[in-house]
Amino acid sequence: MLQQFYKDWRYSVQKDFTNPSAETVKYAPDGFRTWGSEQYKIQFPKAPHGVSVNCDGSLIAIAVEEDIHIYDTVNFSPVLVCKGHISNVDALAFRPGNPKILVSSAQGDRGRAGPHPIEPTILIWNLDEQQNNPMMEASVILKIASQATETVAKSLLQTQPRLELSTSEQESVTSAIGPVITRIVKTHNVANQISLSGRLQRSFQSEIFSPTGSHMIYLPGRRPDSNGSDVWDIKIYSMSTHEDTLTLSGHSDAIMWTGYSPDKTLIGTVAWDQSIRIWNSTTGLQKGRFNTTGQNWTGGFSPDSKRFAGTCGDGSLYIYSLIDGTTLVHNKPHTRGCWMRALSWAPDSNIVAVGDGGIETYDLGTWQKWRFARPSVDPIVDPIVGEEFKEREDKTVDEDLENPLVHGSYSMTFWEDPGREKIWFASIDSDAVRIWDVPMTKKNST
Repeated sequence: MLQQFYKDWRYSVQKDFTNPSAETVKYAPDGFRTWGSEQYKIQFPKAPHGVSVNCDGSLIAIAVEEDIHIYDTVNFSPVLVCKGHISNVDALAFRPGNPKILVSSAQGDRGRAGPHPIEPTILIWNLDEQQNNPMMEASVILKIASQATETVAKSLLQTQPRLELSTSEQESVTSAIGPVITRIVKTHNVANQISLSGRLQRSFQSEIFSPTGSHMIYLPGRRPDSNGSDVWDIKIYSMSTHEDTLTLSGHSDAIMWTGYSPDKTLIGTVAWDQSIRIWNSTTGLQKGRFNTTGQNWTGGFSPDSKRFAGTCGDGSLYIYSLIDGTTLVHNKPHTRGCWMRALSWAPDSNIVAVGDGGIETYDLGTWQKWRFARPSVDPIVDPIVGEEFKEREDKTVDEDLENPLVHGSYSMTFWEDPGREKIWFASIDSDAVRIWDVPMTKKNST
């Protein structure tokens, strides 16, 4: 009971964001939402770990272990379940311009050894075809597994020495056979589907598709070694011809972010090899390379495609001009070493916001910077020496990131619904996907 109570209430906001003057930041009109007041709560027996909304906002896809659950966005009712991967789905995205095409990837046995390694696989799903050709029901597979167990039990009774299986032993045999049959059925279910050997990069706001959905970015084959030097190539795949069109070669450590510029002429890549690179999206030639002093985490093109922002593991924010290659901003905090792993541009291309627990915004028009701190989340700073405390005596269970019951929402997506004049937010945490809406009005639509 106590654990359930904690799960239900762990998200309460203790303190709001404050501006640089230590004043509480005002909410947008009707913009305050809390856990427990969500419009919809889609629960799963296992933790969801990926979500994508299609281009017309009619469907939401949620990855849970090996399967992808599709829901409508009217009443958030289940539509279908895509079954084909035989290891956990780690990335998924709907194709821009086609609301019924979805891509997903599973990295197989990453980090696990075994006699039969599972290759990293990207699957391209046509949801209409999936609805017309559903996979065999789990109840049917269970029946087949039970029948197989009966055959095994009878055969053991007829051998010498005779062996009679107990009820629990028969249940154990059924439990072992069932997953094998499921894997075989899944493999046959997607045998005629387009698949690739590789991985999709979705973390830290990475973009899988070009703006029109004509091309897809993926990383080929198994994951190379990281925290060292290895070949980290990037492939560009045509969604019309279903062929690789470009290979971007040069990175030597883990790639954290990829994406196209809004005008479709450039591709950006951010990696741990202390480099941020800009590529010509037509030729695949490297147009620019920006060197940093550490592992880089995320990036993003400005809406006008004239600037690129990226973050480094030492807490630095870089903003580069893509016109002349100059560094417009290099901000490294003196009292913080937090990773900045979230970044977003304002529509006017003059303001960029980055997240590290708090929020910092940079106005390139006025050259002003603001920090919106989240008390108790920002590091505590000694007012005398200006250094962060390494250990805190008042550390609470809320800071134990290893406990899935403690840290809740770890990913969020949102989409506009002009028909109902709403903006929808979907938050993923350890036991559910929670859905809220806020009104899209003239007063707060800016």
